[in-house]
Amino acid sequence: MEKVKEEQKVKDIKLQFQLLREFMDSNISEDKKIVFRDSTTIYFVKIKDILHCEASGSNTTFFLQDETKITVSKPLKEFENMLESDHFIRTHHSHLVNISQIKRLDKTDGGSVVLSNGVHVPISQRKWEQVLLLLNV
Repeated sequence: MEKVKEEQKVKDIKLQFQLLREFMDSNISEDKKIVFRDSTTIYFVKIKDILHCEASGSNTTFFLQDETKITVSKPLKEFENMLESDHFIRTHHSHLVNISQIKRLDKTDGGSVVLSNGVHVPISQRKWEQVLLLLNV
């Protein structure tokens, strides 16, 4: 019975992720922006232009499609809460990735997602299953 319950739980989670992904795909606004502030500048960035985010201590660096890097003095967790509903997934303790920018998954060296710009972003062992489920793999 426990095995059947566990299998049903996995099926339910897969269905929930599939429905979530379909919902996100249909509701992404092309012009939705996020505001970043550093010590000298205020940036208005389209969310779709963010490739990925990387934590470094209490700072977060945003990597944009035009190869711009913006570092702000806020932890990644704060942005994760804002961006999860806009098609982002936490692949690692230090990385948040725009799902629409994922080109492929690479299983070598512990696993990573390869983004549209060729950058490899690591996937932690803990997050691997969640990433596969969300990407419907």
